[in-house]
Amino acid sequence: MFSSFWFLQGASQVVKSVRFSFMTEQDVRNHSVLKVTNPVLLDTVERPVPGGLYDPLMGPLDDKTPCKTCSRISLFCPGHCGHIELVYPIYHPLLFNLLYTFLQRTCFFCHHFMKWSEVDGCVSQLKVIIKGDIVAAKKFGSEATESSEECEDSDIRKQRWTSFQFAEVTDLLKKTLGLKSWKCGYCGKKAVILEKPMFGWVRKFSTLCSSLISESCAIPIYNIISNQEEGKATDNGDNVIREIKVKNSENIVESDDDSAIDEQSEVEDEGAKKKRGKSSKAAKEFKEHKKKTKINVLPSEVREILKDLWRNHPEFCSFIGDLWQSGSEKNDYSMFFLESILVPPTKFRPPTKGGDSVMEHPQTAGLNKVLESNIALGNARTNQLEKSKIVSRWMDLQESVNVLFDSKTSSVKSQREQGTGICQVLEKKEGLFRQNIMGKRVNHACRSVISPDPYIAVNDIGIPPCFALKLTYPERVTPWNVEKLRKAIINGPDIHPGATQYSDKVSTMKLPSSRKARIAIANKLFSSRGVTTKLGKTCDIDLECKIVYRHMKDGDVVLVNRQPTLHKPSIMAHIVRVLKGEKTLRLHYANCR
Repeated sequence: MFSSFWFLQGASQVVKSVRFSFMTEQDVRNHSVLKVTNPVLLDTVERPVPGGLYDPLMGPLDDKTPCKTCSRISLFCPGHCGHIELVYPIYHPLLFNLLYTFLQRTCFFCHHFMKWSEVDGCVSQLKVIIKGDIVAAKKFGSEATESSEECEDSDIRKQRWTSFQFAEVTDLLKKTLGLKSWKCGYCGKKAVILEKPMFGWVRKFSTLCSSLISESCAIPIYNIISNQEEGKATDNGDNVIREIKVKNSENIVESDDDSAIDEQSEVEDEGAKKKRGKSSKAAKEFKEHKKKTKINVLPSEVREILKDLWRNHPEFCSFIGDLWQSGSEKNDYSMFFLESILVPPTKFRPPTKGGDSVMEHPQTAGLNKVLESNIALGNARTNQLEKSKIVSRWMDLQESVNVLFDSKTSSVKSQREQGTGICQVLEKKEGLFRQNIMGKRVNHACRSVISPDPYIAVNDIGIPPCFALKLTYPERVTPWNVEKLRKAIINGPDIHPGATQYSDKVSTMKLPSSRKARIAIANKLFSSRGVTTKLGKTCDIDLECKIVYRHMKDGDVVLVNRQPTLHKPSIMAHIVRVLKGEKTLRLHYANCR
């Protein structure tokens, strides 16, 4: 039988390690109980619509309706996830910046790293670092290369990494991915120039436009244009375009007579004014040409490029993502893309009701926007609309998912200021972690100044009575402590040593203010319902997992995070001594330096 107090049972296993990774598409579908397809939330009588974001399969919307998946009411239903299947794949918002860095270092023709020789050298260094010889890896001589050959991949994955090794590997990967090149060292092709029209989307310039930037200029023309726009143009000869040669080609650039690029333009160094004039003309022509040579790089195309990149450089790419690779499934290029969106259970995004109006949860509104954009893109594909319209709706879908993950990426100022994305729910002081786990923002914690006391032991801590009445310890009822816990319940929350709460298999409740009611609860503390009829079971054996939240008392162990630091390594364990009449925390002189 299901017990709502399963977490109070004794632990039979110990967690040795925790590993974080991105969910695969198969993981999303395994967690999902429903494919969400309907953007309508409620019908005319305020009932959840099947296939919508409030579908009963993901959990009940109210407290009385049973869940259609687990048949439990809202109090005991853990909630069940759904998913939105996307028409086309999109970029993962949390990994887009890393993906963009990859594309800038990748040749779009041979699908190798343009600095492929440096990448191979980086792999050798990584193997030596993981083996433990960091000095040899930094020297990276013949010894490092020879020792790297002896370090097999299987041995790498079995080893336990130190924080120092992890930091060295991270720095080396950042340094390698920071290398830039205008020409591929593998096939000799020129690099493709990329830009981001918005967060989560990539465009590239045509081959002719890229050659203008990388081949004809001693310094890239794009940099000169950017400097002029920012008012940073100088008179140095290094910033002057020596010669630009552009040949019209019908199969590369289609242009009218008014906007056509001259067949040959020459900018010569004949003085400061002439330099700036010629450079401005070249910049203007380049801008007009650049507008006509921008090509959208679709996520489906990028996925094929990364697929070949992972096949061409498997060792280096294996270090991207999960460095330990301790799981059975290794991360690959698919982590950069999303093909479906996991929809959280209904109970974690309940609507807010105020009078006759209902306000949807911000996360529900964001998911509904994603669903509407996905349906619009699907209709465009079904109706075979123009490619430009399909790409436009594809970009709308990408932006809606970006805002769902991180509202700061929105192009609309009002959405950025609302802070309703998943990242905003977790980060900063108002986030779930710092608001509910850390510091004075949590229950079962207190904060005060420290006073020295020479009359307590070094490992003791003096607790004032006001803290002892608030801090509680959940103690299970047994035949050996039942009398003590009975007295604590009778004393109640205002008399030390007392108790504040009492729980059994059914519920957890605060102790009433009436002493007579508390005595009734204390008398039933050793009883057990519905178990005495079982063979071999008596009320003395099964105590129904009853818990009494008693006051802190002498001898309890507490964790103290004291100044001058407020970090995890400074936490100390002390034994409690409740000191009457005190107002501050008391520590021995040896601990009050």
